[in-house]
Amino acid sequence: MEITDLQINDLVYDKSFTPSIFPCRIYSIEGRYPRRNKDFNDKPLIDVWVGDGFLSSHIENIEPIPITIEILTKNGFLPFGEDYYYEAKERNSTFKLYRQYGSRWYITVCGVCQYIYYVHELQHALRLCGLNELANDFKI
Repeated sequence: MEITDLQINDLVYDKSFTPSIFPCRIYSIEGRYPRRNKDFNDKPLIDVWVGDGFLSSHIENIEPIPITIEILTKNGFLPFGEDYYYEAKERNSTFKLYRQYGSRWYITVCGVCQYIYYVHELQHALRLCGLNELANDFKI
């Protein structure tokens, strides 16, 4: 994963909590700068929101969260055969996800088609369609 793949409020796993891995929200993303702390010197820095506080992390510790059926249903997506859709009443449109080859999903939004695998990619697509509230309040 690259730092350019992320946006504020994206949901990801942070591996610095090993052995447990917790879902976290991206709070801020900073580029490579000289820093007093040698662990973060000249490296991209990502602040994640965990529970009641923040944690600074490296991109190497950030891991994407795969899209699952459980995650989709928690967020209001409805089944249609093996596929899922979200009825965006405020936008008067339908957001469709087609299941393909295990963890790969085929998404069609506003006439644009794309393969996605991870929750943060789905959040980006939702934001592009104007569904910011759903994207930013996504549940894991």
